[in-house]
Amino acid sequence: MEHSSTLPFRTRRFSGLALAFALVIGAGAACTPTPTTPSSTQQFCTFWDKVAAAPPTADQAVLVKDQVVALADTTAVTGSQCTDSSAKVALGGAVLAKGE
Repeated sequence: MEHSSTLPFRTRRFSGLALAFALVIGAGAACTPTPTTPSSTQQFCTFWDKVAAAPPTADQAVLVKDQVVALADTTAVTGSQCTDSSAKVALGGAVLAKGE
């Protein structure tokens, strides 16, 4: 009879320990900083600003994204702001180059 009364106690104790362990792991994962990467909108707006400030030419490149540059024969910016739904940057005759 004693054996059966200690079994629920051990089960509850194990369940409590498992729950506490899961909470500690969950809290640790929630506190772990994640690397911040810019959204695609932020990346496009950065590119938009660079092209507006200094449009690429056949011998002057613009940074497209990290380690990627573009040369272009012609450049056309569409839209009044980079966040417009119709916003785009067209690089005619573009040549892309990737560095390390």
